[in-house]
Amino acid sequence: MVVNMKFIPWRPLVSEKLPFRTSILNEMTIAIKRLERGVKLSYMIYGPLGIGKTSLLLSLKKILEPLPAIVPIYLNPTWNFLTFTDFKDILLDTLSKVKTKVEIREFNTLITYINEGRLGLAFELLDKLLIDNGLYAVLMIDDISAITRMSRYSDLKTTPYSLFETILDRDNICLIVSDTTHALINKVLRNRVSDLISRPLSPLREEEELSLLVEFSDGKLSLKEEVIHKIHRLTRGIPLYDHILGLELLRCGIREPSFNDIEVIIEKSIEEPDGLFNFQMRMLHLKYIL
Repeated sequence: MVVNMKFIPWRPLVSEKLPFRTSILNEMTIAIKRLERGVKLSYMIYGPLGIGKTSLLLSLKKILEPLPAIVPIYLNPTWNFLTFTDFKDILLDTLSKVKTKVEIREFNTLITYINEGRLGLAFELLDKLLIDNGLYAVLMIDDISAITRMSRYSDLKTTPYSLFETILDRDNICLIVSDTTHALINKVLRNRVSDLISRPLSPLREEEELSLLVEFSDGKLSLKEEVIHKIHRLTRGIPLYDHILGLELLRCGIREPSFNDIEVIIEKSIEEPDGLFNFQMRMLHLKYIL
């Protein structure tokens, strides 16, 4: 078999029914709906790179968006350095959901706080506006440890810890954060980490990998038990690797891959300098292939 590799743009799998995270999605959705009954629960999720944290948060956002009283906000600080403009967009987008007319004075005050980088006061005022309008914001921050970069900006007159302390003390703003380890989250939130429900994300079992590959390929992939076993050995149950591997199989027109097909795909992916498998698979799994 000849396989010509090329870079495949990857996007997180976003679905209201993630085949491998249905249980935690349901748990978090139910918890957030309880905000309307005065019960505020915040979460932290963590697991290795590619475990599905971004997919989980974006899927949760998709579930929450139709709910009239919930304003889901997603932020990934790894995409860019944070400035007050990022928070300005978040706060103004949230403000646009407010049902009743906001007084000009309050609006101008909020803008002033944001422009001056006084984010703590801005979130306090936002919380008041949410309460007055029966709304609840769910702030989801992916890879939270990357937010420490914000401290490099002099126009942000706060520290990451102070900012999150303010957010956690708000009545109508729920916080959900993610990172690769509990320690990284703890480094940012420190003693406030105990305010969040901790949910580690585990690698997938073989049957879950099969479910994921069949789901995202719309049933186009047919995988025998020994092939799934081989995939599990190579990917170690990391959903990102399953996703990329499935994309390569489909791109190459391989619907019923053999044991050898899987090895060739992985080897070629590692050799491809721009391939998404390249760095992580080379570092973590090369010894299982050679």
